[in-house]
Amino acid sequence: MLKPTDAARAALLILAALFTNAAAQKPKRQSKPSAKQPQQTSQAQPRAPKKKLQAVSNFADYAGRDASNRLIIAGATRSAPGEVARQQQLGEEAYAAGRYEEAAAALRRVTQLTPRDPNAFYKLGQAHEAARQRKEAAAAYRKALELAGADDAQKVLRASASYNLGNVLADDGQADEAIAAFRLVTELLPAESVAHYNLGWAYASAGRTQESVASFREAVRLKPDFADARYNLGLALLAAGDRTAARAEALSLEPLSPQLAARLKARVN
Repeated sequence: MLKPTDAARAALLILAALFTNAAAQKPKRQSKPSAKQPQQTSQAQPRAPKKKLQAVSNFADYAGRDASNRLIIAGATRSAPGEVARQQQLGEEAYAAGRYEEAAAALRRVTQLTPRDPNAFYKLGQAHEAARQRKEAAAAYRKALELAGADDAQKVLRASASYNLGNVLADDGQADEAIAAFRLVTELLPAESVAHYNLGWAYASAGRTQESVASFREAVRLKPDFADARYNLGLALLAAGDRTAARAEALSLEPLSPQLAARLKARVN
């Protein structure tokens, strides 16, 4: 599976920039996920069996999902006194050092002390996800979604929690639940190309070819230079039986990624 392109990484940073003034570079999503800062893990993550789309194209050929936003959001409980601030600092320092289980323990304590703070649960979800504790991560992200308000001030928090939840569910092989999570992101932030891209990926993993075509097409419409999205759109079009449209995507890929263009052309011809 290919690494996501710089276009995907840049798109996700739009979400992070709305939260925080910290400048950070997010990790690539590979079959061996890496944490945001600063250490990277190399142990392969278990995956559910992949469904084939159709005989002409199978899901294993698709470029990978874009990664969760693993930037710890600064200032979520900055006005909190005493023990809350201390545990939050401990959690963020452990996270930054790559000690994710230790970070989760401290951030869990923050949620116990501030049980109505959606940001605290979002941070806890990030720590659990980085520690590959998918069940706990999903529960924390769901709690963040439950607590976050419906107003515009909380929209990006809800979108990011749902985005990361979708990635956790996809990693756990729960395609339908991942689709629902990514669909919510596209409803909250419809101009985010990377949200449509991951939704298309989830549809493809579930064998829902026509819906994957529509989502990848929207990702490309929003960001025409999104090479992975064009490549996956070409594969989805092949799976849908539209070889002419797939060939057109291969041609459009040539100036963006000659390698992906050549691979798609090889599938089309």
